[in-house]
Amino acid sequence: MARMQLFEWEDLPWFPTSMRGYMTDYLRVVGEQLRLFENLTPQLAEVMRRMGTHRIVDLCSGSGGTLPMLIPGLERALGERVEGVLSDLYPNIAALGAAASASEGRLSVIAEPVNAASVPADLEGVRTLFLGFHHLPDHAARAVLEDAVAQRRGIAVFEATERSALGILGPLTAPLILVPMTPTLRPVSLARVFWTYGIPAIPFFSAWDGVVSALRTRSPAELHALVASVKGGEGYTWDIGQSPIPKTPARTTWLFGWPSDR
Repeated sequence: MARMQLFEWEDLPWFPTSMRGYMTDYLRVVGEQLRLFENLTPQLAEVMRRMGTHRIVDLCSGSGGTLPMLIPGLERALGERVEGVLSDLYPNIAALGAAASASEGRLSVIAEPVNAASVPADLEGVRTLFLGFHHLPDHAARAVLEDAVAQRRGIAVFEATERSALGILGPLTAPLILVPMTPTLRPVSLARVFWTYGIPAIPFFSAWDGVVSALRTRSPAELHALVASVKGGEGYTWDIGQSPIPKTPARTTWLFGWPSDR
């Protein structure tokens, strides 16, 4: 199945901020329930160890749910306190702030938009992208990797979508999950309830974006081809692969990169 760079609603600059927040809230809760990427904590810790850092710069943070979930395991693996920043091109300040507040000072939030292809040089640490890399067309994805290479930062890319029949079928169940889940989402919002039950815009947008995410997701072979085209990438070690998501038929795809002399 060929990769298709179709549009996702939440990527559109004019898409309502509140609607984007409702959708990323849903992804956050699903990620927390499935413990997405928790089994990849040792590999992320190894990249941090190689880079000699206990800090993470999280890009495309959405509602901020994934990194906080991994911090306890990272601290056990590294034997030290882990700190980081949450950022996004369209930052959901309320959700990211809530995640930071619950982190006991480990996380902070960048309120201004951060472009993953042009990260401020003063943001030191291993860069992570959870569920965000597939949003980028090849030239932009390459630019993200080249920016990390140019600044000699470690980078870790995580995807939970896959371009397969199962990967497309899964997001189509979003309305079946969202309808019973909505009353449990916080903060309680009449607008969220209306756009779920009155006019089911959130289930529709979430299902659409989920299917498109699957169609956009790169295979390991495509990621290998992408890193081969990265300027300066020959000076980096790249680790690319897939692993099962526990208790599901789905798989995660990962890409880790770090300077070869580290």
